[in-house]
Amino acid sequence: MTDNGQYIIHVESGGHLYINNSTIKSVDPTLKYAIIADKGSEIRIENSYLSDLGYRSSDFTKLTHGLVIQTDSALIRNTTFTNYFIAIRLYSSEVLSGITITNNSFISDGNDNEYYAAIRVDCSVDRLFITNNVFTAYSYSYSGVKLGSGTNCVISSNTFNNFGDAISLFGNLQDSQVSYNYIYDGRWSIEIWDGNNISIFGNKLYRNSCGFEIYGGSNLYLHENELFLSLIHISEPTRPLYISYAVFCLK
Repeated sequence: MTDNGQYIIHVESGGHLYINNSTIKSVDPTLKYAIIADKGSEIRIENSYLSDLGYRSSDFTKLTHGLVIQTDSALIRNTTFTNYFIAIRLYSSEVLSGITITNNSFISDGNDNEYYAAIRVDCSVDRLFITNNVFTAYSYSYSGVKLGSGTNCVISSNTFNNFGDAISLFGNLQDSQVSYNYIYDGRWSIEIWDGNNISIFGNKLYRNSCGFEIYGGSNLYLHENELFLSLIHISEPTRPLYISYAVFCLK
């Protein structure tokens, strides 16, 4: 491979891609490839190792940023992602439903870049489950999970270490939950820009510059979260906001 994006694994509509117990990486880690699953295709990645996935571009209409999922039939489980631009990106003109991303490990490569993210959702989703994953970054320029518009989504029981923003809810998210995540040694733990009826509970936020950064939204329920050396910033447009049974330690 001599150029970024020279090689792409493209699963077209009606196609099926199963990757199991496999290693996929570039011979030259500075040259990246992409995997694209079109609408109407099926993709399952399990028990595998994927490195050098996706390459930098500020043009988010391009489908070369990493593993780009445009189909409902997607399961990503027990897989390690390293040296990625965006490890997993959901991108579609239609609502994607029932996608599960669970028990994976995401390890950044240590380079600074404002666009890097482990999981980025740039479309409307329903019943998206991001659970039991481990996210590790080596720079505050990295994002863990960036989620836009959606309903009935669950981000639960994940671990985030050293992220600029571990969980960023930047769209109109509805009727969803962020629960039992462990976020430590980062900058912004949970960032909320918009949304309605979001329950945020059971999270442990340790030694982050800011535990909750809340810019907007309504009917946000924060309860039974633990914050150790992590503050809360709330902007004026947020109404109503409910905080209960929180544990703060601001030594």
